Amino acid sequence: FFVNSHANFPELDRPQYRIPAAFDDNKSHPFRFCNFNKHMKLTPDVFNIWTNIFRSLINTYGLAVTLTMLEYPKESIPNIKNFLLRQNIPELKDNGNFQLKFLPFLSNPYEHQRRIEAHCDVVLDNAIYNAHTMAVDTLWGGTPMIVFGNGVDMGGRVGHSILSELGLNELIAYSREEYIRIGIRLAIDKPFYLKMQRRLVNTTMPEKLNDFWNTERYVKNFETGLLQVWENFLRGNDPVHIEVKGHKKENGSCKASV
Repeated sequence: FFVNSHANFPELDRPQYRIPAAFDDNKSHPFRFCNFNKHMKLTPDVFNIWTNIFRSLINTYGLAVTLTMLEYPKESIPNIKNFLLRQNIPELKDNGNFQLKFLPFLSNPYEHQRRIEAHCDVVLDNAIYNAHTMAVDTLWGGTPMIVFGNGVDMGGRVGHSILSELGLNELIAYSREEYIRIGIRLAIDKPFYLKMQRRLVNTTMPEKLNDFWNTERYVKNFETGLLQVWENFLRGNDPVHIEVKGHKKENGSCKASV
């Protein structure tokens, strides 16, 4: 349902294949996680899941880690920092192995999208209310995203829906333990990371543009569906399921109740 127009704007650079600096042999660069959602979407439980990932990477694999968020809003930044301090996790104190960063919120989406590459290797999504616009921005930036696959409400199933459409099912977690495993694997398994990134970037290529990025197809299908709804109403019929035959994709379709 989450239509986007990223493929239609020349202001947005197409994502490129890139190797995180953390995969250098000397481990001199941190692995960079990010979450660019408004802070009201975050919960203590989600933060605890993230910190389990960070602690494991620091203790077991000797990696440094950064978590980059937005000043969105600035007023809640002290609460986030205090929450982490209250957990009393030695690995997350200011000892060079972990750093929490905040970027200013930019109202211009093009400017925000351009800085993703400089700050983010993996997106950590929320549980109850998933990323929407921020998810699309980071994915178009060629950055893999870990999502929860067991959302109860529609807002908690957005990430699952997006990654399923993009063919990135390996990044969908159905438990907190699986979420942690995926987060750790992306940071230590270079072939797996590059495989996920390559598959993601390939979905944005004009010659094989994934339907998720194909705004023109979405609009045509939506218009066709609305016409079918209207025609069904004019005939005096009860609401029925309709199927819209997809444009520009053989045998493509989308189903909905009307």
